[in-house]
Amino acid sequence: MRLAGLLQVRLSRLLLGAAVVALAACGTPAQRTSMEVPGVAAAKKNNHSVTVNVSGGQKSDGNAGIGIVDADFKAAIEASLLRAGAFGSVQASGPAGYTLSANIIELRMPTMGFSMTVDLEVAWTLTRSSDGAVLMRKAVRNSFTAGVSDAFAGVTRVRLAVEGAARGNVQLFLKELEGVTF
Repeated sequence: MRLAGLLQVRLSRLLLGAAVVALAACGTPAQRTSMEVPGVAAAKKNNHSVTVNVSGGQKSDGNAGIGIVDADFKAAIEASLLRAGAFGSVQASGPAGYTLSANIIELRMPTMGFSMTVDLEVAWTLTRSSDGAVLMRKAVRNSFTAGVSDAFAGVTRVRLAVEGAARGNVQLFLKELEGVTF
């Protein structure tokens, strides 16, 4: 009788663990507005136009789990560039004075824990369109941690950490952009 009770407890724990793993797989990708850098003014403002390209993230297929969708990261970068005044305009397509490429090289996320730390590395390249000159090439690596005080659900903590890492990476890029001569 005791053995049956012990087996039942273990089975219950196993099912609970499986349910937690299944729920973790149901995470949503990082939200565009949460990846934007709020209210940072660029030290160097210019009136040049830029086109932004993003690669290395998830495709926006609607079935993606936690991560960074290329289109959302692109929109967050564009909004951050305009908000900071780093460029006068952002061209969705067509000719622009400069092309900014952001390639997500690594996005490392934890699977479980109380504090969720996400590591992100993005390779940034700024090219002048008129002659193809590379004005800046820089890999930016950073981390962001979300704890239980930020969200109770682990899957939400991971998403918040991904958003924080993306926002921080864009902010670090904006600092690096200050050293570029246009």
